[in-house]
Amino acid sequence: MDEKALLDLLPSNPDQQLSMAMQLIDSAFRTKVGGLEREVALGKQHLQDALDRVTVLERELDDQRKQQDLLSQENSTLSQRCAQMQATISKLKKDLQKMNSFRKAILDSFAEEDGSLPSDIATAMRLSENVPTDYDGTSEMPPSRPMSMGGAMGLGHDLRRSHLDMASRGGMGSTSD
Repeated sequence: MDEKALLDLLPSNPDQQLSMAMQLIDSAFRTKVGGLEREVALGKQHLQDALDRVTVLERELDDQRKQQDLLSQENSTLSQRCAQMQATISKLKKDLQKMNSFRKAILDSFAEEDGSLPSDIATAMRLSENVPTDYDGTSEMPPSRPMSMGGAMGLGHDLRRSHLDMASRGGMGSTSD
């Protein structure tokens, strides 16, 4: 539209033209304000959504920190327990070495006294030789033994006593019970 056609649409009275212009400005202002209010409302909604998300993330972070603290405490407890178990393993290895030395000394004393070992003691000795003495705690547990060290030593002690009893009674062949 050109300027002449626009002027033809306006009323001829200047007061009416001014009134019409004010109505147009008012309508344009309301339209603009309505659009800006919708943008502000949309911005507020986005802000509220973002704040809600921040709240959720803060809760999750708090939960993660609590879980981290619990896992840290558990890790500390397990580390202490591991250290205690390693100390126990070390002590048990030393005890096993002492018991093996003691067993060997007993068996050697039988061999020195008699020149030969009774068959039960020789069997116990062969079985106990399969017992690993270098268990380091990092692999599976050592295989179980068919006879405990205490059982083998007790057997040797009982055999030696019965062997000595028989010898004092006059030999292996006597049965005066």
